[in-house]
Amino acid sequence: MRPKPYRTDRKWNGVAKAFTWVLLAIFVLTSVGVALVVVSVH
Repeated sequence: MRPKPYRTDRKWNGVAKAFTWVLLAIFVLTSVGVALVVVSVH
């Protein structure tokens, strides 16, 4: 009996975590970029 489903689930959990961090980084970079553009325009 191998804990294969647990391994795949754990792997998916790690992928989901990385995906969340990537989305967070993109959101922060976009916010900073928009803020810089607004400051440059004004």
